[in-house]
Amino acid sequence: EGDLLPRLKQMSIALDVMDRVEFLEPVPTQMLSQVATQYDFGITMGRMNVLNHQYAVGFKTFENLSAGLALILPESYPLKKFNQEYNVGITYSDATVEELERIFEYILHHKEEIKVWKENARLAYHREYNPKRQQEKLIEKIKELLNA
Repeated sequence: EGDLLPRLKQMSIALDVMDRVEFLEPVPTQMLSQVATQYDFGITMGRMNVLNHQYAVGFKTFENLSAGLALILPESYPLKKFNQEYNVGITYSDATVEELERIFEYILHHKEEIKVWKENARLAYHREYNPKRQQEKLIEKIKELLNA
C-alpha cells in the first residue's frame, strides 16, 4: 500500500518473480484478525541491530496471535521468552535475507509443526492474551500498586 507498491511491483518484474508474487489489497486494521485466519503464518519483522529492537514486540504480533496463526518472530527478549513459554512458532536471530531463508527452509521441511504452533497460538490467546484477560491483569496490577 502507498508509495512502496509501485517500487515493489518494479522489483518483482526486474527479479522475474511476478508469477510467484501476489499483491493483496490493504486490510483495515479492525479486520486484520478475521482476514488473517485464511493464512498459516504471521510474521513480525525486526532487526536486532539496535539495542531498542532487542525489546521489540511488534505491531501485528498479537493480531496474528488472535487469528490463530503460527508466528515467525525475531529473538527480541520478550518474544523469544514468549515463544519458549507458548511454542507458537519459530524465531530468527535477525531479519536478514540469510536468516529468513533459513526460517522458511525449516518450515518447508517441518510442516507438521505448523498445526501445533497454530493450536498453541489459539490457546495462548484464549488463556492469556485476549482483551478480557489483559484487562483483568491491568486491574489486578493497579489494585496491587494502590495497596502497596
